[in-house]
Amino acid sequence: MKESYLLKVFWSGDAVFPPSRLSALSIQQVKARFSKVLSSRNYSFLDVRIWLPGFYGFVNGFRSIVYRFTIDVKFDSLILLCVCVNTIIMALEGTIVDKEGIRNMEYLSTVFTFTFAAELVLKNVSLGTVDYLRDKINVFDACLVSISLVEYF
Repeated sequence: MKESYLLKVFWSGDAVFPPSRLSALSIQQVKARFSKVLSSRNYSFLDVRIWLPGFYGFVNGFRSIVYRFTIDVKFDSLILLCVCVNTIIMALEGTIVDKEGIRNMEYLSTVFTFTFAAELVLKNVSLGTVDYLRDKINVFDACLVSISLVEYF
């Protein structure tokens, strides 16, 4: 089993990226220079997370955290369980006749609709709209969630 740990380093980067020249460098040049620094310390890009300072860095950091959450097997398993339970509830929709049962089914349907909407938003935030829409399953999922939300409102 691979041992994992978090290395916290506060580094200004001034030695590698002088502030006066940083704006003139392309992303590829920054990655190439930083890759040299990491390899000299026996690290790779997979070992570190780097964000720019300011609002853009905050957004990228948030997206990175959401991405790690949404690609987790536990998250996918939870969504798959919700899909299965929601399918069972939809199959039972016409068989329940008492008012309390109908109310409970409507409540569960609402919970699942907003669960799937939250999944859509989280994946869209983590991947970005363009990458989210590249996957045909996500497009299908977005259509179903949109129809469910229209039906709800």
